[in-house]
Amino acid sequence: MRIAVLYSGQGSPDLLEEADTVLQMEEVVSTLEQMDHSVKPLAYGEARETLASERENFDLVFNLVETIDGSDARIYEAAEFFEQLNLPYTGCGAGSLRKLASKTGQKVIMREHHLPTPDFIGVDGVEYLSEADSIKFIVKSDTEHASVGLDSSCLVDGISQAKSLIAVKAAEYGGLWLAEKFIDGREFNISVMGRAGEPTRVLPPAEMLFVDYPDHLPKIVDYKAKWEQESFAYNATVRSFSYPDSDRELLSTLCDLSRRAFELFELSGAARVDFRVDSKNQPFILEVNANPCLTSDAGFMAAAREDGLSAARVLEKLFPVSVS
Repeated sequence: MRIAVLYSGQGSPDLLEEADTVLQMEEVVSTLEQMDHSVKPLAYGEARETLASERENFDLVFNLVETIDGSDARIYEAAEFFEQLNLPYTGCGAGSLRKLASKTGQKVIMREHHLPTPDFIGVDGVEYLSEADSIKFIVKSDTEHASVGLDSSCLVDGISQAKSLIAVKAAEYGGLWLAEKFIDGREFNISVMGRAGEPTRVLPPAEMLFVDYPDHLPKIVDYKAKWEQESFAYNATVRSFSYPDSDRELLSTLCDLSRRAFELFELSGAARVDFRVDSKNQPFILEVNANPCLTSDAGFMAAAREDGLSAARVLEKLFPVSVS
């Protein structure tokens, strides 16, 4: 099969999260070539004209585009472009990506469909608050992933401080920001895969363990924990797939909620659902990520290996049915 691997390829190479997108592309290209496909990697911003003029030369686009012009908020535009070309592509459709582009937007949809998500102060005046001003909030970007701008200073007490920090973060990093109730507890990532006409497959649940964290550090997967390999947070945040029998009911609930979220947003290909679980074992969906990283050391591929899937088998299962 003739496959164009489209990736963002526009950000600063000095940014750790941007370098990771290139690594992801290289690993996917290597795996596809090992599967005997003819593969051409293309940086999205420079490739639109090339792809349009050479449409007949490709059977499939493997879509790894995470940002457009430096913004995750426009991720759906790549899928829209492929649809205009009537070119099959991997991953979620443009409509689903639009719904998930804003964390506020996806939280509203989840609330409307009775999926648990923390109370929050969103963009455009949207608020879902059921508690008093004393609740602790965590402030995060509404549209950007990779934990950009997220650190211990993002934890604040009360609505007033949350709204003030939203303004500060927006001025410092740009874009839109929100605040959600901080769930002080365990953190889980549930990877899901599926495509039209086939059952949704939930991969083994992963828990992020905060090993030997001192009391003064909040147990969150912040920017350092994700990207700065020399930092304490990076090395002390450990993914685990091992659980005691007492977690069986909780894990079943997390998998069921992940499947419901996948189907609610009409997703296809790969997705990841992030949870926090409070001291009463009540789970809350933080966000649904329809474009999880596919590098070998990232959560999705780790869960796939735990489920006995090779990288080649995963990529094959991400192809749309029409070209499989």
